[in-house]
Amino acid sequence: MLSLLAAQAIAASAPRTIVPKHAATFSENFVTWDAGPDASATSWPLHRWRTIEKSGSTTMFGNATQPVDTAFRRTAHYLAVTAIKGADGKWRSGYASTKFSFSQLRGYFEFDANVPVCTKGAWPALWMIPAEASFVWPQHGEIDVLEAVGDGRIYQTFHSIAAPGGGVSRNTRVPCQRGWHTYGVLWRKDTLSFYIDRKLTHSARTPSDYTRPMYLIFNLAMGGSWAGKPGVTREQMLVRRVTVWPEQ
Repeated sequence: MLSLLAAQAIAASAPRTIVPKHAATFSENFVTWDAGPDASATSWPLHRWRTIEKSGSTTMFGNATQPVDTAFRRTAHYLAVTAIKGADGKWRSGYASTKFSFSQLRGYFEFDANVPVCTKGAWPALWMIPAEASFVWPQHGEIDVLEAVGDGRIYQTFHSIAAPGGGVSRNTRVPCQRGWHTYGVLWRKDTLSFYIDRKLTHSARTPSDYTRPMYLIFNLAMGGSWAGKPGVTREQMLVRRVTVWPEQ
């Protein structure tokens, strides 16, 4: 009963619909695309978006997807990230982060994106991790604002060594039709609340080790143990806006 009451209290404290009230601390509309494979914070020029997962990284998350700068294409209205399976059987796609340009401790973080949710083997992700150069995962946390693995669901998750079971994950069934939606997380000192189109999907208590600023990441991986073998040879995700506000 006590745990149920605590869960109800957490849910009640989260806005059912979120409307950011303050000036944004970070705003990207992709009018330009300032990106490059920065290996460190002393790289020159230092780009707003870094296009490799780690220094010298050649794959994303241990699967066969290689991050390449050619995966990104800017249009008048959005940034397209295209994954292509090459003649060698390997996937090449895009990964971008603000590791060396922006991070924030708490606030409302939102991605405006058009992602594949029913493509077998496609694994788009909009997420955040701590800004330290090195840490023991998931020390100080990881927030997955959106992940999809082709089953018609949006997964929203947080990981932490301080949370029971290592974190909490919830999923929301959505239509397979492609379309633009916003995916957000309200990170407060006491609660973490997830949103789709600014409507609350679930809320939980903020883990005690969430004490470090996190930076922003979006990527389109293909395959892997969770998503499975892709049933296509080409896929895209589109990102129209990434915005961060101070704690609401």
